[in-house]
Amino acid sequence: MLLFNEAPSDIKYKLSHRASFILGVSGLDPIEAFEKLKEFYNSRSKLVHGGGELKYDPDTYLVSRYTRKCLITFLVLLRNPKRRDLGAKKRKSRVLQEIDYAMLDERKRLSLTREIQRGLNRAPSGHVRSLYLDSPASCDSAFSISSVIHL
Repeated sequence: MLLFNEAPSDIKYKLSHRASFILGVSGLDPIEAFEKLKEFYNSRSKLVHGGGELKYDPDTYLVSRYTRKCLITFLVLLRNPKRRDLGAKKRKSRVLQEIDYAMLDERKRLSLTREIQRGLNRAPSGHVRSLYLDSPASCDSAFSISSVIHL
């Protein structure tokens, strides 16, 4: 079936869809994030594959903002003992599957959202939470996410 084909553009779609879902959990507009992420991926592809130059985009700061929020969320999810006991490949696949299912099922979405919020609230000294929430202090701080999350 062509409608459900996993083509090269599928990477852009999956990345944008999953990340925008996670960003929506963090309070950002998921539709806006979805569209911006697709634009960023297109720009990245053109640059990497020799099809163009990077043009000025006033929204490029969003790349680091989106990346930071998604990485912190992923690390929070990896702290779950059920996932931590899996091998690295299975752990990543499990988290991605849970994100995909949460996009389809309200109960799974609520459960994953609560887990993320609890994980952020349990982070030492609220530093990770401030990074996640884009506080002014987070912009100037040098940090190691893995040491803050204690993986």
